[in-house]
Amino acid sequence: MKTKYVILILIICNTPLLAQEKTQWLDQSVLLSRNILTNTGYSSDGSDRAKGGVPRFHGAMEARITSFNNYQYISYYESNGDLVVARKKMDKNAEWEKSVVQGYQIKSQDRHNKIAMKISEGDGVIHLSFDHHNTPQLNYAHSKIGAATNPGSVIWDNAVFTLLPNLGLQNSTGLVTYPSFYPINATGDIIIYWRTGGAIGGEMNLANYSSIKHQWRFIGKIASRDGIYKGKKGTRGPYNAGFRSDSKGVLHLSWLWREDVDLRNGVEGIGNHGLYYAQSKDGGFTWFNTIGVEVANTKTNKTMSIDNMGTVPVEIPMTQNPTNVGLTAAIDPETNNYTVMVTHNIKGVTERTNFLYTRVPDGTWSSQETIMNGEGVMEFYKNQLFVFNETGVYYASRASQYTDWKKIEFPIKFKKGDANWDTNQLDKGIITMVIQYTPETLGAPSPIEVFDFKISK
Repeated sequence: MKTKYVILILIICNTPLLAQEKTQWLDQSVLLSRNILTNTGYSSDGSDRAKGGVPRFHGAMEARITSFNNYQYISYYESNGDLVVARKKMDKNAEWEKSVVQGYQIKSQDRHNKIAMKISEGDGVIHLSFDHHNTPQLNYAHSKIGAATNPGSVIWDNAVFTLLPNLGLQNSTGLVTYPSFYPINATGDIIIYWRTGGAIGGEMNLANYSSIKHQWRFIGKIASRDGIYKGKKGTRGPYNAGFRSDSKGVLHLSWLWREDVDLRNGVEGIGNHGLYYAQSKDGGFTWFNTIGVEVANTKTNKTMSIDNMGTVPVEIPMTQNPTNVGLTAAIDPETNNYTVMVTHNIKGVTERTNFLYTRVPDGTWSSQETIMNGEGVMEFYKNQLFVFNETGVYYASRASQYTDWKKIEFPIKFKKGDANWDTNQLDKGIITMVIQYTPETLGAPSPIEVFDFKISK
């Protein structure tokens, strides 16, 4: 299993020292609760994309977790194919309630086909997208309006969610892969991203959800496979770090291109390179590169490509083996600095390391090597950088430039599985982990368990 990390970069606030509360982090976290959500979570047997009779992309399909307005939500697949959303009031005595999305059951045996979940905070709608890997329609469902903003008024039964294929749009979405939702700050709205095409023939697409109109608007293709790299034309696909919104609602995006050419010391196959960057001030319709030149405009069918991005702001050559696994980004809400985490080699060293690349609003970039490697998700909060995985919680201070690493141990050792984290209660010193355990045999159901930990005094 590739270890997952959740990275949180926390900010030193410009407030008087007496007004700041200094959090005291524990040496060992305290287990507050643990609950089996289901014993029969869906797992892929890898048969859909078997090669030469050997299963590929098999294992647990994972559970997604988020929280809002004092309720926690977990989405997952049951072994019978049901798509389930469980919710619980964030109270130690509360029980999980479950809603099954009606009219759809997953049958695919491909571990790529995971669930995406996001709440549009402007209208309290819970959005789900699910079961995609070059799929001919965008599978989507949404809750009732206000389900998350007024949770006490909603009976959590099987009527909460409604299927709405292709977001209710008449536009063609193409073959859909990796759909994911992202909020637009200061609006309460969200966007959905999906890739069309394959790893070496992929293109980036968007749609925009209005929490006022309660409907989706098609944005369309913002980046294409077009252009020439090392003599090959149109043979690339994007792997992005997610769409991040700053305090003004500006969307920031960075990505690696995967090419049908490999320059890693003569190794045959495909390879990644980058790092590319663009931003949008109108919710995703128009995009500009790092120095402010327009590179995409969906109103004129202009798309980003390897040929029109200008100078690459961060040059990570293919020979340094940058990986799309764990590529992620976050924005400092106080400074609007944009930070990307990329895992790649140092020149002359074979072992990969996580690097942080930061862009300040004037367009200047800087880099920093870390002591971490592996997948991650980044957020900013106060003055610490946290790394979460199943072995412990690691943290370092911003004042030390993230060199004074300390570890908060977990009081238990976890079984092998795939974990996701809810960090929305960090202000209370609480984190929640949901893990779907690795199945004992290919395609066998496996348990999904939820843990709450206290990590500060």
